[in-house]
Amino acid sequence: TNRAQNWQRYAEDMSTREMVFEEGVDAYVPLVGSVAEVLKTTLYKLRSTMVNVGADGLSEFRDRSILTLVSEQSVIEAGTSSVFQFSATRDIEESNWGGKS
Repeated sequence: TNRAQNWQRYAEDMSTREMVFEEGVDAYVPLVGSVAEVLKTTLYKLRSTMVNVGADGLSEFRDRSILTLVSEQSVIEAGTSSVFQFSATRDIEESNWGGKS
């Protein structure tokens, strides 16, 4: 299988079965803007979150942060960017990938 071949080829050592990544996955991420725009937004969100937890620096932020699992619906409502995977060539042809209409 792809998973087995990947594990054999890319595993850090043979005692681990943790897969680093899976090869051959066709996917795309929609264009979300320039790197400068995305970085500016990301830094704004990071600074805002640091204020919310009362952290003055990244070390303090790391110590005070608590990650919480959220539902898939929460992720959708938050408007996070997505990676779209294609299951078949048909999906690529029927998609609006690349802005084609």
